[in-house]
This record gives sequence, C-alpha cells and structure tokens, in this order.
Amino acid sequence: TWSHDPRLRGSSLLRLDEAQVAAFMRRVRCPTLLLRARDGWPVPEAFEAQRKAYIPQLELVRVEGCHHLHLVTPERVAPALARFFREGRELGEVDHG
Repeated sequence: TWSHDPRLRGSSLLRLDEAQVAAFMRRVRCPTLLLRARDGWPVPEAFEAQRKAYIPQLELVRVEGCHHLHLVTPERVAPALARFFREGRELGEVDHG
C-alpha cells in the first residue's frame, strides 16, 4: 500500500527569495553534479540556466526517466554518478538520452 510522510505536504518554515538562493548557490566551490530527469518537474530553460550559472563547477546530466529516476531507474543514474566520481569533473552539459 502507498505510504508517505504527511509532513512532506506541509508548508516549509523556510522560504528563500532569489537573492538568497543565489547567495547560497554562489558559495558552492566544489564540483557538483546535477542529474535532471527528462520527464521530471518542468523547469523553464531560462530559470535552469540562471540557477546553473550560480555554480561554476556544475555539470548537468539529463537522464531518461521521471522525477524519482534514482528510485525507478537507478541503472540510468549509476553510470553518470560513477563517471563523475571516477573520471573527474569535466564541466558542461552531457546527454545520456
């Protein structure tokens, strides 16, 4: 049967405006991997590009799958993670369609 934590549907006590988000994200100095599901939450391209620009060492990898791609299709996530940790931190956008 389906089960979930009802607290996940509640309001967050912490809401950040874009300036606060930018301040946090610009402080990230380490190589960072962002896995995006092709059929995940829709995010406008301009918004994604703006957020991506905040972290200089961010690598974006698009993976076929849904919002819960790490749970539903871990076989698609694992190679991207393994490569990120094994081969270093090449920057740029990678398509693992």
